Amino acid sequence: MSSEKKDKQPGKSKTKLLLIAVIVLALLAGGLGFYTFFVQANQDEGVNQPVKEEPLLIHGPEDFTVNLSDREQRRYLRATIALGYADEKMSRELEQRSVQIRDMVIKVLRSFSTEDMATAEGVARLRAELIKNLNALLTSGEIKEIYFTELLVQ
Repeated sequence: MSSEKKDKQPGKSKTKLLLIAVIVLALLAGGLGFYTFFVQANQDEGVNQPVKEEPLLIHGPEDFTVNLSDREQRRYLRATIALGYADEKMSRELEQRSVQIRDMVIKVLRSFSTEDMATAEGVARLRAELIKNLNALLTSGEIKEIYFTELLVQ
């Protein structure tokens, strides 16, 4: 009989050992899953968040009154425009080239019609055209944004 007890004990201990191993593996798998989905996901979200940009420096605002390119009627545009830029070195160039900048802005404004200015897309195109032409003129940096503080078509 004692030999039967000895045979049963190793079987029970193997079962207990196997059960403990399965529980440990399940806990490890659960911990790894938690880490992967919650901790790693939160860290990845920080990577995808936009970096806060420094606020742009502002040159202006300056007033402009120009005739629009309408052929049927004489229409004019009155706009107050400010330029947004990031590099402080541009401040000096903007002051020194203010006459050239005004001339460039007037040329671009005059190329638009009343119809162009009647839609948001037209104003967005005007903004893009001003940025493109001004950046072609400037050498010490670039204009990042155009701000209209007044835009009136009559």
